[in-house]
Amino acid sequence: MAKKEADATSDKTDKTEEKPEKAQKAKKGGGGMIQAAILAVGAGLTAFATVFLMPGAEPEMQVCANEEAGTTEIAAHSPPPEPVNTILVPLDEILISIGRGEARRYLKINLTLIMDEKLEKQMPDLEPQLRDAFSTYLRAVEVTDFEDPAFYEVLRMQLHRRAQLIIGPKAVESILITDFLLR
Repeated sequence: MAKKEADATSDKTDKTEEKPEKAQKAKKGGGGMIQAAILAVGAGLTAFATVFLMPGAEPEMQVCANEEAGTTEIAAHSPPPEPVNTILVPLDEILISIGRGEARRYLKINLTLIMDEKLEKQMPDLEPQLRDAFSTYLRAVEVTDFEDPAFYEVLRMQLHRRAQLIIGPKAVESILITDFLLR
């Protein structure tokens, strides 16, 4: 009989030990839902603020008359971008040595500028400055940089930036690398 009582009391203690574990699991599961709801509300508020509260360009207003209805409407629209006439201006080939000591290699590169056609007549005067800026930059580049495929976009951006500094910020639209040989 004593054994039955002991078994009955041990069953009761086992059941009471299981209850706190279940309660803890229930608390953890409910907290995740609250955190997800807070995160969703925060993301929604951020998206709303980004779209509606960020300052932007004010659209021009245009008045349109509707003759049939006898009403006047105000329509908002952005002005169309001004067309820029561009030309391709090829530069003379640039041949420079890269590297130090016995690891010296040669780079041959041909570049073409996409630029405003208004500046075409000034190019003979500007080309020596462009070649100097490009050559100075290319000599500073390490041979190992050319081994990285992602470097070529950096190269194009760096050359474009130097052209903008010499010619003007809006004069050069882009630079094309038409020939590239590293030997």
